[in-house]
Amino acid sequence: MRELKTRREISDWLTRELRKHPGCEETTVSVQYELQEPDPDGCNWSRDLVLNFGRNDGVVAKDRLRPIFEEARRRFNVKEP
Repeated sequence: MRELKTRREISDWLTRELRKHPGCEETTVSVQYELQEPDPDGCNWSRDLVLNFGRNDGVVAKDRLRPIFEEARRRFNVKEP
């Protein structure tokens, strides 16, 4: 069962997890949209993210983000206040 979190909480979690990786210390992640209907896997937030790489290499950050992002989609659903 997925934990319910706001988009901000999921974004903060993604950012914290990503920043644990070398070369990703300045990257921030922001979840953009809650879906009207959950996707076939039951996740109710969009794959659309805003990434701010700072001085980090975008290729490295995207590569490190991929498994973290998929874990977050398995663990969390959005609940907006």
